[in-house]
Amino acid sequence: MGLGIRPGHLTTDLISRTGVMASINMVPLFLGGRTSIVVDMLGVSVHSYYLAHHWIGRVVAVQGLIHSGLVISRVNSSTLDATHIAGLSAASASALLLVLSLHLIRRAAYEFFLGLHTLLAFVVVVALSIHLASRGWMRYIYPLVAVLLWTINGLARLIRVFYLHAGQGYTQRDQATIVLHKRPGTDSVSGLTLTVWPKRPMHVRSGTYYYLYFSDMGLRMRFQGHPFVVSWWDDPVNTKFTSLSFLISPQQGLTRALTARASLRSVILDGPYGLNPHLEGYEAVLLFAKGIGIAGMLPHALSLVEQKNHKDTTSWSRVMTRNVDLIWILEENCQEQWIDGWIKKLKEKDPVDKRILSVVCYLPSSLDPEKERNSDRFYQKFYGKPPRLQTLINIAVEAAPGRTMIAVCGDQNFSGHVRALAIDSMESSQDVTFEEVEFRPCRTKSEGSGNNWWMGAAEENSGTRTGNSEAVTLKGTNGKTGTTVQEKKD
Repeated sequence: MGLGIRPGHLTTDLISRTGVMASINMVPLFLGGRTSIVVDMLGVSVHSYYLAHHWIGRVVAVQGLIHSGLVISRVNSSTLDATHIAGLSAASASALLLVLSLHLIRRAAYEFFLGLHTLLAFVVVVALSIHLASRGWMRYIYPLVAVLLWTINGLARLIRVFYLHAGQGYTQRDQATIVLHKRPGTDSVSGLTLTVWPKRPMHVRSGTYYYLYFSDMGLRMRFQGHPFVVSWWDDPVNTKFTSLSFLISPQQGLTRALTARASLRSVILDGPYGLNPHLEGYEAVLLFAKGIGIAGMLPHALSLVEQKNHKDTTSWSRVMTRNVDLIWILEENCQEQWIDGWIKKLKEKDPVDKRILSVVCYLPSSLDPEKERNSDRFYQKFYGKPPRLQTLINIAVEAAPGRTMIAVCGDQNFSGHVRALAIDSMESSQDVTFEEVEFRPCRTKSEGSGNNWWMGAAEENSGTRTGNSEAVTLKGTNGKTGTTVQEKKD
């Protein structure tokens, strides 16, 4: 037969095939259920790796269950020995891992899932080793390679963490400070900024994220490593940075516990991880962010501005970007305070005579007309006016001096909408590329406004609108002028 299954030996060959395939497919799972140094070096995005890990794990579980079911159907229960019991234990643990991996269970009790997942994976590899011990070293080698992969990956992480924390990079008592951003008139926290001073200055690139461990957050949270994207960096020393800032939207668990703290004595950073999309290779860059998605987009704007205005002419010549438009749709007006200070610093880094950046913010609630007045054409704010995203993209693509990158960071609904608009633009221009960054926030329950208020405007396929309208200035083909898009007033 084409599959190599012998006539009359269907069950026997299926038992052998499913058992061997489950053992082999199990090996890459032990690179870990989270980003590893090996995966990062191979250039695999975190979401591609998560997807592969989940589905390979499910395939392994199904293959193990088929293998066990066929064995049980042929073996008398009274003749089961330790080898059979070990194999059944491995298959049972795999089946339980399959059930626990369901999205609803992971979201409901993630920390519990993480600990139990690790424990069950250990049970699988031990039980499988016992099951295969009597079948020769060629079969036994699969769980051995899996354990070696897990050990090497863990040791590499420990060595890098030790190196990053062996220096004396900060002098203050606390290694991290926390600034809370509260909603007006309430004690409710909309976001927080965590600033960490690493013990050793480090290189940071846009799109970088770290797993953070907080040693003074209690015994239970001490060993919980959570990934956070670097939103801002400051105080460079010889092109290395001595402070990293993380913009965080508190949810449950550890991030909620951070809102009760003003500082942290010690923070352990495991990283850096993440892929650099190399936006500097595009003449025009459109950065779309929604809500906390600004935490993943602001570092790309910062990196492009710093590279373009770098004193080193060699670095400058590699940067092709001439226009950068950062478009941020806020879920609440109070989110504006998250990045106000950083925007001021960003403008200082982007001088008027060589300016490449423009920032446009859309806020959901209207204010007093006098307060809404905005004199800064390169940091514009629109209150209560849903953005016409299709119009913004069309105008920017038409005015682009070369290739255009459209990047997005937001919840699934927003990112999918921008992706569809980008695909429409690709039909009329071959110089358009779309990128969804690695930081992909889940949908948040914002107070005071609906998450989808930005969808209130009907998309227009045409460019500039006239009449009773208000202008949005996007970066044009040079650093001093912009392309104007008209936004219709309510």
